[in-house]
Amino acid sequence: LSLHPQAHIAPIFEAIRSSCSPLLERFEVIDVYHAAEKVHITLRFMYRDRSKTVSFEEVETAHAHLIQEVLAKTSSAR
Repeated sequence: LSLHPQAHIAPIFEAIRSSCSPLLERFEVIDVYHAAEKVHITLRFMYRDRSKTVSFEEVETAHAHLIQEVLAKTSSAR
């Protein structure tokens, strides 16, 4: 995730928390790198279904949907 140095991360975190993905168990910040024009943030997402093993394809689909949902919710904030 790359943001303008003056951008706020809270709306993005809230959009992730309010996502409709039943497989998203949690997410966390792994690294923050401050460059000249951007702030780069690495996030880790943990997907799980307590009743079965989740396939790679299911996780990829859930993550793609999450990204689209977050972008739609935060597009005016960027």
